[in-house]
Amino acid sequence: GMVLVAGIDVFKSSPQPHIDVWTAQQQGAALLLEGKNPYQHLALPDTDPIRHAHFVPYAYLPSQLLFTLPAFRLAGDVRYAMLVALLIAGATLRRVVQMAPRPLPALYEDAPTLFIWLSPKLFFILEQAWVDPLQIMLISLTVAAHVSKRPILAAVLMGLTLTAKQTMFWMVGLGGLMLGFTVRQWLITMAIGAVPVLPFALWDFGALKHAIFDFFSELPARRDALTLTNWVWFKFAVSLSPRWAFLGAAGVVGLSVWKLRGSIARFGVAVVLTYSIFFVINKWAFANYYFLLMALAALAAACAFHGESGTGARTTTPAP
Repeated sequence: GMVLVAGIDVFKSSPQPHIDVWTAQQQGAALLLEGKNPYQHLALPDTDPIRHAHFVPYAYLPSQLLFTLPAFRLAGDVRYAMLVALLIAGATLRRVVQMAPRPLPALYEDAPTLFIWLSPKLFFILEQAWVDPLQIMLISLTVAAHVSKRPILAAVLMGLTLTAKQTMFWMVGLGGLMLGFTVRQWLITMAIGAVPVLPFALWDFGALKHAIFDFFSELPARRDALTLTNWVWFKFAVSLSPRWAFLGAAGVVGLSVWKLRGSIARFGVAVVLTYSIFFVINKWAFANYYFLLMALAALAAACAFHGESGTGARTTTPAP
C-alpha cells in the first residue's frame, strides 16, 4: 500500500518529467491509439545532457508498447504500468521464497521484496519512466512458475521476457537452457515471443529494425555513463571496446549452461553476473541499469533458498 500511494504521489508531483524515455512512451502509446505506427512516426529530440545531436525513435520493443498502452488509455500516464509491474514483482518474489523446500521465518520471505520496495532510488526510477520494472516482473514470474512446476506458464512468461527489452536476449541461455526447457516449452517460448513483434514487423519491418536495433548500434559511447569503460577512460585514457561486454557475458552464460544447469540457486547468480558484466563494460549504463541489477540480486537471494537443485523435502527450521 505504501509503494502504491507513494508511486501515485510521485506521478502527481512530477507530471511531465524532462526525459525522452517518458515522452517517447507517451507519444508512442498515443500514436498507436490513433492507429498509427509509432516506429514510423515518432522522432524526439534526445535529452542527453552532453550531446543533443540525435532524434530518438520509439526505441522499445512492442511488448513494452503494449504493456503501457492500458495505463496510458486509463490513467493518461504510462508510468502506472511500471508501478503495477513493481508491485507484482514484489509479490512474486515473496512467492518464490515461500515455495522453497523448507519453511523459513517471515522476515526471510519478505526480505527480497522489501529490498526492492525500500530501495532509495525506487521512486526516481518510476518518476523517470524507465522500462526495467517490466523485465523485473517477467523474470520473477518466470522463476515463480518454474519452481511451482508449471512448465507451460514458465514457457509463456519466458517468451514475454525475451521481448521485454533488447538486452533480454541473454535469457535464451540463462533461462531456457539452464532451467532445462523441453522442446515443447521452447516452441511455446518462441511462439509467444513472436506474437507482439510480428504485427509491427509486417507493418513496417524497416522502421521497426531502425528503432530497436540500428538506432542503438549507431549511438556513440556516453561519457556520462556509469561504466567501468568510462572509469578506465578518465583514469588511464584507454578506450575499452564494448565487445568485451559481449564476450564476458557470453562466457558466463556458456559456463553456466555447461556446469550449472538445473539449479535454481545458481540460475539466480548466473543472471546477476551476466548482466553485471554486460552493463558495466558496455557503452552506457545509468541508474535504471543498476536498479535492474539490484532487483536481479534480490531475485538471486530468493532463488538461493531453493538450494542446489531447487528440490527437496521440507525440513523444520527454528525461528530466530
